[in-house]
Amino acid sequence: MKTKYFLFLIGIFFSVAIQGQNSISLLNRPTSVVAGDSIDFTVNYSKVFSTAKVMVKFFDTNTNSQLNFDIVSNITANSGTLNFKVLAPSTVGTHYEIRAQLLEGWAGRADDNGSVSVVANIPPPTGNSITILNRPTSVVAGNNYTFNVSYSKDFPTARVLIKFYDTNSNSQLNFDVESSLTADSDVIPLTIQAPSNIGSNYEIHAQLLEGWAGRSSEIAGVTVTDESTPPTGENTLEIVNTSTNAINNGSIKRVNVQYNVLQASRILVEVRDSDVAAGSNKIGQVWVDVAAGSDIVGVDLVVNSGNPGSTNLIQAVLFEGNSWTPITIAEVPQILVNKGDGTITYRGQPYTGGNEQNTKFAESLGSGYYTNWFVNNGWKGDIQANFGSAEQAAWVDWDNNGFQSGQSHAEFDIKIQKYSWHNWKQPSVDRGYPTKIALLNNDVTCTANGQWASNSEGRTFLNMTAWLYNGGGDLNNNTYSKSDVIVHTWDNSGNLAQKYAANPNDNLEPLDTIHSGGVAYHVLKRNTGGYGEAATYNIVPYNNPRDGIWQTTFNTNPFSVSLNMKDILEKLISVDANSSIPVLDNQWYIHGLEWTFIGSSGDTVGGVFVQDSNAKLTLSSYTIPNLNGGSSLKSSKIKTTSVEELIYPNPFSDSFTYQYNAAEKEAVVLELYSMDGRRVKTVRNSNNDTNSITVNTGNLSKGMYVLRITSGDLTQTKKLIKN
Repeated sequence: MKTKYFLFLIGIFFSVAIQGQNSISLLNRPTSVVAGDSIDFTVNYSKVFSTAKVMVKFFDTNTNSQLNFDIVSNITANSGTLNFKVLAPSTVGTHYEIRAQLLEGWAGRADDNGSVSVVANIPPPTGNSITILNRPTSVVAGNNYTFNVSYSKDFPTARVLIKFYDTNSNSQLNFDVESSLTADSDVIPLTIQAPSNIGSNYEIHAQLLEGWAGRSSEIAGVTVTDESTPPTGENTLEIVNTSTNAINNGSIKRVNVQYNVLQASRILVEVRDSDVAAGSNKIGQVWVDVAAGSDIVGVDLVVNSGNPGSTNLIQAVLFEGNSWTPITIAEVPQILVNKGDGTITYRGQPYTGGNEQNTKFAESLGSGYYTNWFVNNGWKGDIQANFGSAEQAAWVDWDNNGFQSGQSHAEFDIKIQKYSWHNWKQPSVDRGYPTKIALLNNDVTCTANGQWASNSEGRTFLNMTAWLYNGGGDLNNNTYSKSDVIVHTWDNSGNLAQKYAANPNDNLEPLDTIHSGGVAYHVLKRNTGGYGEAATYNIVPYNNPRDGIWQTTFNTNPFSVSLNMKDILEKLISVDANSSIPVLDNQWYIHGLEWTFIGSSGDTVGGVFVQDSNAKLTLSSYTIPNLNGGSSLKSSKIKTTSVEELIYPNPFSDSFTYQYNAAEKEAVVLELYSMDGRRVKTVRNSNNDTNSITVNTGNLSKGMYVLRITSGDLTQTKKLIKN
């Protein structure tokens, strides 16, 4: 009897325990939803911990990735019913789930998952058609064939598939497919290999598909033979059935080349940033090796080595098989394509420690502004960017998917900058870089107006960075120290101040607080930076609006930033003087200022994990000033109208002379530039006993030149003419 009574009590306690467990249930789970619709959900939950979050989201099982979601935080009631609204995926399919999750912090305590189909809300298709324009009656076994397929459709997104079919075995053989077709009608090339066995038991099928449902087809018989025709005539190439749509940096263009070659050959397809080959830059290439004979081959040409010009040339060139020995052909086939809207698509171009990415993606925006890119080798995911003209709209859109094996972190830094290294590109315009901090006589106010797109989230920054060097001359001789000062104007990284305080032995040092523009900043110093800096300084606002909500999506309201970098640098120098390893003083030079978009892989910062970033940030406008009103001249020592400083004759013919007051000058450097930015002459004079320099110009062409005069901290430019 005692045993039965004991078991009865155990059953009661177990029942109570079950009722007190964490649970979540989706009350109105649908079996299918319409793509892009906003779906309402009702969720019941119970919990046995203090504060919870409840999330409902769509999940893509093909890519194991979270899609759109809705979340309710700070839930204290132990049970209840909540309502959610979540946008359905935009692509139809059966590979989705709806997941409801009960979370303590970000740790899962209960979930309710179930499959859902995403369907299109469109009327039944009518008027769909597909036709092979160049259907052969026979093909040679094993050869590749490119078919031009014309289609029309009345539904949003289609696939076109072409294949060889064996009627003896009722089996599909080789095929090619083009997906994500949105145009209502088009002609597209598809390439497939003919069957390897000869016979008359074959068909060529062309299919127009919605998802994988057939909407139209064309089927006809074809004979496979072993009678290849020996090549005759001349070596020829022709670009056929290739669109002339505009291209951008990162575009992929399908180019079809019809060839007749008398020997095994290599066909190179290239794109150049000018409408003439000579003197242009190659900004993309691809090649394919072919056997002797006649055929059409399609290649995917990627624009991945520079920015297109206003008009660009695509051409095909012939070489001996598996080599780069040219074969002369009567006419090199060429087509011209325009530049697109300027959107850059990153396609994994490696960064090996040089300036490869800088040169591939750099753009002049006008008025002294340039773009500059760095993408970490470990980056996984998409990046796109578009920059308008100077101080106009610019955006960067990305989706990070962690980092590659062997790496510990991934990020990109995409910058809009003014920098001393751009001086040579516009030698006739002095924008004041570099300038000593001590000699700044105006406020250096940098502004940005921005906005995040919806569903932007993860570890992300918008920074204003000053690059400082303790020298003002040629930075390529590696004799100068450098430091970067990073002002965090928008920060979703986690608590950096806490990270620095918790890691005093990791070269991290919190310095005294500074105040500028009504904002209190943590000053966080890394003694030795990651890329050879003497020190790196992170200037982070105390009152970060993201504090404590790192995992939520970003506010999409427009925001504005205004920073006086002169004031910030002067106050930074003051607190750095008390650091363990003082670095900066006011004799350092500002060599550059830049607005920096940063997307990052997830990381734990200040005890909080912040997830991979997925965001789009648009700057509707921004400014980076010239220093001191556009001139780095801080003294009246150089006066081009004085008798002590003359340039004569001007215009000149075979030489000109620069005369100056030797007693007032340090070493003098004269640099002569042509109007296209090339430096054609450099003359140095370090002898203060002389007061003139003569520059021989007999080898120069007639025209206008710009003379840049540098002496110590002083710089002056003057236009000269050669007759």
